[in-house]
Amino acid sequence: MRVPRLYTKLWVRASTLRQARYLETIRKNDGVLGDKYFEEVDKRRSSAASLRLIASIVQIPIFALLVLSLIPVDASSSVLWTSPASNKNLREILIVVSAVLALVTSFIGYHHDVLAEILAAHVERQSKDDKDVQEMLKISYGIALFPLPTTQGHLELGRGFRLFVHIFAALSAITLVILALGTIFIRLKVLEDIYFAPSFSTEVSVWVIGFVFLCDVVGLLIFLLTTGPIVARNIADGRAKEAVD
Repeated sequence: MRVPRLYTKLWVRASTLRQARYLETIRKNDGVLGDKYFEEVDKRRSSAASLRLIASIVQIPIFALLVLSLIPVDASSSVLWTSPASNKNLREILIVVSAVLALVTSFIGYHHDVLAEILAAHVERQSKDDKDVQEMLKISYGIALFPLPTTQGHLELGRGFRLFVHIFAALSAITLVILALGTIFIRLKVLEDIYFAPSFSTEVSVWVIGFVFLCDVVGLLIFLLTTGPIVARNIADGRAKEAVD
């Protein structure tokens, strides 16, 4: 006879689970976790955001040099006092530095997002389910994603504004997807170029490619831990069904 499961499975975001846990902890320890604690959390979140921004900015010239390295070696022109020939000799070093920076950025981003979730739970606790107060507190902490004007009193926003927001969101999503796919394509082309035309030796190229892929896999796992989705067990639903049966 098959034993019924005492739980149901559902897909949830990892950030949702963490924020719910933080909210429950804040509610149980309201007298211990005072304003000073959340001020320190906000300072650490701001520092993490600054570090992530700096690491991302450093990636821009590295990415530009990697793109220039894909230009045929016989190209004689130079851009910003550098040439494709000189960049080809630095491909392995540049791609390794880029992979390490991306991995470090992932760790910093995870730390930043956890701190932001603690502040979001604190805001939810303070707002007492008032959406307007919650939005204002999120803006003050800098964790509001993209606050937009809403209908207020006798001022009502029409279909045109909602259409504008939908178009803006769609174009932004398309732009991000194109940038992400373009970055992945350039990265793969550089790795392919390193493998078939190594600057040092075939063994060095293999080690470089393996290290870069390892950093990418670890970064992807960190991204999944940060955002999800992950499978969770809803034990309450299982117990409710068991009680009904």
